[in-house]
Amino acid sequence: MATLSRADVEHVAHLARLGLTDDELGKVIQTALALPPPYGQIVTMLALTGQRRIEVAHMRWEELD
Repeated sequence: MATLSRADVEHVAHLARLGLTDDELGKVIQTALALPPPYGQIVTMLALTGQRRIEVAHMRWEELD
């Protein structure tokens, strides 16, 4: 299981306040991490960033740093 940084945990808590409880979001991420690549990583990124699917799909490598 992946370890989240403090910033990730704070961001997850922020996202939870926007619609999912901490437990719900945690379950989403745990379930996502059990999926085969690249699906688990994609779902985790969507959950942690709050990005829309299409925004992540159109990202360029230059935007990831």
